[in-house]
Amino acid sequence: MILKIVIATAATIIVLSCDKEAQETNPEKLLTQEAWILFAAGYDYNQNGVIDQNENILDFCQQDNRYHFLKNGTGTIAEGIHLCDPATHHTFNWKFENAESEIIINYQPFSISKLNNERLQLITKAPPLNSVFFTEYKH
Repeated sequence: MILKIVIATAATIIVLSCDKEAQETNPEKLLTQEAWILFAAGYDYNQNGVIDQNENILDFCQQDNRYHFLKNGTGTIAEGIHLCDPATHHTFNWKFENAESEIIINYQPFSISKLNNERLQLITKAPPLNSVFFTEYKH
């Protein structure tokens, strides 16, 4: 009986540890595994670490655009179902810097505040105001 409990406990621990390993931590894989949807951009005036609805400066048609980061250091921006006028479809170049804590997109540096399986949050400073500007993406 005790042996069955020990085996069941060991099996549970193995399964749980496998689930933790399933959470990807490689920044390049996280960035390139699937398209990111831009859903917020703006200045974090109340400094709570996210862009609240009243801080979001995106037009409605921009909030479903898909950003594809490709492993070769290029990417594309594709319109979602809500089309802007003129439609957005661009290419860009990107690369990691500073031990993958920063990303350069078309020569614009961003600090990577959050990068996981569900969210990407980039931060840059706006020089004239020295304010923090956030862009937030989701899958």
